[in-house]
Amino acid sequence: MKILVAPLNWGLGHATRCVPIINHFMQQGHEVVIGGDGLSFKYLSDYFPNLRSVRLPSLQLHYSETQTHVWTLFRQLPHFLCWLHNDAKAIQRLQADEHFDMIISDNRFNFVNRKRSYYAIYITHQLHIALPAGLRWAEQIAQRWHQHIIERYDECWVPDYPDFPSLAGILSHPQNVPRNIRYIGPLSRFQQYNEIVPTTNNITTLAIISGLEPQRSIFEKWIYANYEQDGLMVVNGIPPYPTDEQMAQWMLHAKTIISRSGYSSIMDYATLGVMDKVRKIPTPGQPEQEYLAQLHNKHNK
Repeated sequence: MKILVAPLNWGLGHATRCVPIINHFMQQGHEVVIGGDGLSFKYLSDYFPNLRSVRLPSLQLHYSETQTHVWTLFRQLPHFLCWLHNDAKAIQRLQADEHFDMIISDNRFNFVNRKRSYYAIYITHQLHIALPAGLRWAEQIAQRWHQHIIERYDECWVPDYPDFPSLAGILSHPQNVPRNIRYIGPLSRFQQYNEIVPTTNNITTLAIISGLEPQRSIFEKWIYANYEQDGLMVVNGIPPYPTDEQMAQWMLHAKTIISRSGYSSIMDYATLGVMDKVRKIPTPGQPEQEYLAQLHNKHNK
């Protein structure tokens, strides 16, 4: 089969969790092509230098510098809607040239149409949409919209276990579950490193910086201001990236890990068995991360 794998460019999490999927199909002998934009596209293109890659329309959203992103994201709604339209047109043009047998979208919403000739798979852990406090009234609307998106695909792969609460809690186990979902278990690029023996190094605190600007840089400055430099290792979420083995060694050996509570990070920590030493700090005003931090900090007490 000829397969396109295309993650949303929203931090690196959507890209990193596509790594085991790409490896799986490559090992089965299928032709895999990478699609995307921004840093997530660069990450996968660098990770798989021997695979072809195609650029798709760019979604360049940003957060506010404050603890609420409602109006900042609302002002970017026209750009988001334009991107949805452009992404749909781009995939139609690409399919006309490439003739993919399967297209796998990690949260790129608009990869399906009535005349499509490929098997379409959608990946998300957010079957339940958590919105900021100022938009809580719109959660049911967002939920119905996202379920409509999900049900247009042939399958929706949920990277979590089927039993509640698992890793994503209510996010992946809502009251009403779309008919086409399939729980496939956590996805992590560290699956092959969960049994390696950590090497000795001088890392006391490992800080992993991720997410959209300007909050990514604000978090990095906060780390340097609040933690002793001796024994501090900072992975700042921009190229060049360390290898997976380096990252696994650092996470296994560090006494403390400071990190955002994004879901892809949660899957990585669970895979390596280091969840109990991670201090999970959600991006301010990001309700999904706030929920996941509360869920897992409570379980780790």
